Amino acid sequence: EIYTLSLHDALPILLDECHNLSKTLRGLVGIELSKKTLEKRDPVLADELDAENIDQFIPWLRDRYLPATYDRLKTLMEIASDRSATEAEGREAFEAKQEYLRVLAAYEGVQKDPENWVYWKNVHPRDGNITLNCKPLNVGPFFHQHFDCFPRRIFMSAFIGNKDIFCGELGLDPDSVAHLQLESEFKPENRPVILLNGGNLGQQYQAQSLPGVLKLIEKIVRKHSDERGLIHTHSYILGDAVAKHLRESGLNSRVIYPKDAEARDEAMEEHAQRKDGILISPSLYEGFDFADDLARYQILVKVPYMSMGDEVVKVLADMDPRWYKIEALKTFVQTCGRAVRNSSDFAVSYAIDSGFSNLLREVGNEAPRWFLEAIKAR
Repeated sequence: EIYTLSLHDALPILLDECHNLSKTLRGLVGIELSKKTLEKRDPVLADELDAENIDQFIPWLRDRYLPATYDRLKTLMEIASDRSATEAEGREAFEAKQEYLRVLAAYEGVQKDPENWVYWKNVHPRDGNITLNCKPLNVGPFFHQHFDCFPRRIFMSAFIGNKDIFCGELGLDPDSVAHLQLESEFKPENRPVILLNGGNLGQQYQAQSLPGVLKLIEKIVRKHSDERGLIHTHSYILGDAVAKHLRESGLNSRVIYPKDAEARDEAMEEHAQRKDGILISPSLYEGFDFADDLARYQILVKVPYMSMGDEVVKVLADMDPRWYKIEALKTFVQTCGRAVRNSSDFAVSYAIDSGFSNLLREVGNEAPRWFLEAIKAR
């Protein structure tokens, strides 16, 4: 169904990359407090960042974090209101206000509907950084709060996933949502996705499969010896293993491996300068453009399932295992699009984990037809 707008209709809002909309809303309205970040502005509060459960977290948020954040905000606003204030001081005051209002709204949300909120404490395995997280399961009310002022909404994405699941997450009536699927203008032969079934990289089998997987990755990059390529590892643990193997195999001069997101931009610039660069990262799945010879091949090492370390993901996956698999399928589709960016561009994507084949067997019927046309199994 195509809606025709007259001059008397309200203007529509266009929401691009809408496959991430529920996740984005959850991040915007939820709380994620990092000890490393908090140490820079309030070391005392940072030392207190240790609540094991929501019963400890909410009183601390009410009695310590919100008052301290409000006091900081008042100080920054006074500085910013002075005529001699710099642009940076004004920006810092604005950001402090946004942070305070966001956390306050989340606190009030927990008070209003505690059953809709999930809390967990996370310790990062690489640097030991502690984060306290409190996020909502159902983001539908927040979607309506922000977007009901737009009676016409256009959602765009390469692949939104299952329509009913998408509507359910946002609290939309599927019968009132038109779903239009378009064909791709990119020829399948320019964007083949080759399923290599090189080993099971599920947690239980990863140690056994990894040596063979690493040799297969080496074989692929040697085949593309004079071309730039990407290796999507899904985790830094796998990234470390891939980078180490390639370096020890005599390919060190080609390997570019940023150890964290802060080093990624510099690494991408270095990649653009090398005609045979191999850029390794667990976080290039979407939002990045490797057009033309910036990537003539890419390797997807492992199925990009969402982390069960995120308690919201764990609860939602228990409620609907199919949702969890479709989320991985969406990331699979997005990743394959990193290297083919226009109708004359071309690149090959190699999917190594045998889990990719399993994923397509289980939920492949949800994938766009244009994506399935490029799939090749070996």
